[in-house]
Amino acid sequence: MSDKPTVLSAERRIAVEPAAIWPLLDNVERHREWDDRVRRGETLGESRSPGGGERRERIHMRPFGVDQELELLVVEHEPERRIAWQTQSARLASQSVSDLSQLQRFLLEEEDGATRLRVELVLRPEGLMQRATVALVSRREKGRLDRILERIDAIARGASDT
Repeated sequence: MSDKPTVLSAERRIAVEPAAIWPLLDNVERHREWDDRVRRGETLGESRSPGGGERRERIHMRPFGVDQELELLVVEHEPERRIAWQTQSARLASQSVSDLSQLQRFLLEEEDGATRLRVELVLRPEGLMQRATVALVSRREKGRLDRILERIDAIARGASDT
């Protein structure tokens, strides 16, 4: 039985056009610039369809002081409009884990020379333990989404000033 997903989101108006933000999102190697848990990212497969779903990526993270590796599939890809990654597998401290299903999405909307940027994290817990985990980390993850948007804002505005 599938549990109801938990959707966390944050939104921010950034005073640059989507073209200034897009390279930060579309290049997995740059994710560490705006997500303090990411240590490095790499592209595993480069073939891409217009809607996404063919580019595989891996990110190495250190949330909560524990090494974690996620393999991701780009499932939505519309340049300067939207990008989303679905977690395909997870390794925690070098062990495969049955992680909850998660999708992270960024939506960019141009508005009067600026960008309305929204980030969504969709968590689908599978079982009692994962539901409890989602309940415990939801507030922390919401704060992390806000910090991600703050960092993207600062980086994008800094790049447009040069």
